[in-house]
Amino acid sequence: MTAIKRVFHAAASAIAVSGLPFAAHAASYAITDISVANATLKFSDINNSGQIAGVIYDNNTNTTSVYTRINGIGTNIAVPYPSSYVSINNNGWFAGTTYNTQNYMTSGFLRAPGGPTTTYSVPGSAVNQTFINDSQQVAGTSVSYSGTESAFLRDTNGSISTFAVSGAMDTLAVGISNAGVVAGWAFLPNYTSESFIRTTDGMLTTFSLANASSTYVAGISDSGLIVGTAGTSSGQEGFIRQLDGQFTTFTITGAGILPDSFAIAGINDAGQITGTVRAASGGWTESFVRNANGSVDFLTLPGENLYAQAINNAGTVVGTAGNDGFVAQINPVPLPGAGLLFSSAMICIGALGRRQLKRAA
Repeated sequence: MTAIKRVFHAAASAIAVSGLPFAAHAASYAITDISVANATLKFSDINNSGQIAGVIYDNNTNTTSVYTRINGIGTNIAVPYPSSYVSINNNGWFAGTTYNTQNYMTSGFLRAPGGPTTTYSVPGSAVNQTFINDSQQVAGTSVSYSGTESAFLRDTNGSISTFAVSGAMDTLAVGISNAGVVAGWAFLPNYTSESFIRTTDGMLTTFSLANASSTYVAGISDSGLIVGTAGTSSGQEGFIRQLDGQFTTFTITGAGILPDSFAIAGINDAGQITGTVRAASGGWTESFVRNANGSVDFLTLPGENLYAQAINNAGTVVGTAGNDGFVAQINPVPLPGAGLLFSSAMICIGALGRRQLKRAA
């Protein structure tokens, strides 16, 4: 039985980022801790309809299933041995990996709304984490028997193409846009990393943040905004790569936050970013939303470590909180009360009357 353990209404603290001043007030979030009796629940993705994807481990039967939740109703979906990360597109299709008991490797799977489930393999490799766009294209990473990681794209017709950054030891895909652009990063022989995009014509373009020793892409939005982190001489920096290839850099700081401790989980089409940070004392982990204006809202749930995993275009964040899932939704801005509206109207009427009297005089 699914239960809502608590709903915490947090007036999240907002801060300026990289010294940028702003006048926006802190957003208010309703953070809901969702649990299932005798089970471990992990949320990993959310689409723009608010449908959540994740996995659930039943402690009674020692089985793991895909889990989805929409309009407050949770449903278990039977997929044998799914991985802990399941992605979902805006059409309600799921993508993930499943353990194959015949060859003892992981295969990829897609599941249409209501079924069926289709499994697939990358020849000679195990399928790692996967991501799906609204055309049901899947991007992911495969691992060969020798341990080398390569990126792959499964097209809508079922064909699979593997690719790698030239000279790289490993190439990992971390997302795919609705236009079919794949984003990821590569581990290089000099033990640094660079990032890449692969366009629909198969062309790979690598990029790095200026003055960075390593650059890691963490995600790509439906529209193609890319977010990631880089290690520089001054510490950790986050970045957004715009559609025109220009970069915006930022850091996540604040009172009680451990410096250079943030991890990015995803970005939406509005440029809102979610991820996690570490507290300077006590070892707690909390989540954050970096807004398009540069402000940051911290998401906390007393007594829980919050690990954000995804953010949709409404700004709703999902992730894990201990053995539970959590959903953080922006509370709607309350409309002025009827009395305030009436008073405002009377003031306007009075001002208009005085102006007319002055004209008559």
